[in-house]
Order: sequence, then structure tokens, then C-alpha cells
Amino acid sequence: MASQPFDHDVWKRRVSNTCAGALVVFALLHILCLAAASGHAAVSHMIALVVPVAAAIPLMARFEAHWLARRDASGFRGAAALLWVAAVVVPFLWSGLYRLIG
Repeated sequence: MASQPFDHDVWKRRVSNTCAGALVVFALLHILCLAAASGHAAVSHMIALVVPVAAAIPLMARFEAHWLARRDASGFRGAAALLWVAAVVVPFLWSGLYRLIG
């Protein structure tokens, strides 16, 4: 089976959609988990909400830049799966840590 030619536009869209989707899921789960962990809106709650999302944005940008610079897709599926696992698991871990500390 012959491999298909590398289409950079499709590749760029795929990487960007993966990063954007994971960031949205991360932010939404993070908001829901922290809202469940804390029944009130305090300054510590807002800080606990903003810090991980602010940290995730540059990480997503680095992930996207790394994969856009490559000319092959080898390893992307595994990296994207790891990204999605982190996007789903980290909000639960962070809210558990917030509940433990606060």
C-alpha cells in the first residue's frame, strides 16, 4: 500500500484541532471539578482556577509548535493520546489537591 503524500494544511489543522480540543476539555473539567470541590467563590478558588489554565496554554502552544515543525506524523497518535489523558486526569488531580489543602 503506497503512503499518501504529506499535506501540510491537513496536518496543521489536525494538530491545531487536537490542541484546541484538549485545552477546552481541560478548562471545562477544571472549572467543574473545582466548583464541586469548593462551594464558595474565594480568592484562593479563583487562583486555583486560573493558574493551571494559564500554565496549560503555553504547554499547548509548545506541543503544537513541536508537531507543526515536524514533517512526519510518526509518534503523533501516542503524543495526542497522552495529551488527552492529561487533559482529562489533571483537573481531577488538581481539584483533589485543592480540596486536600483547602
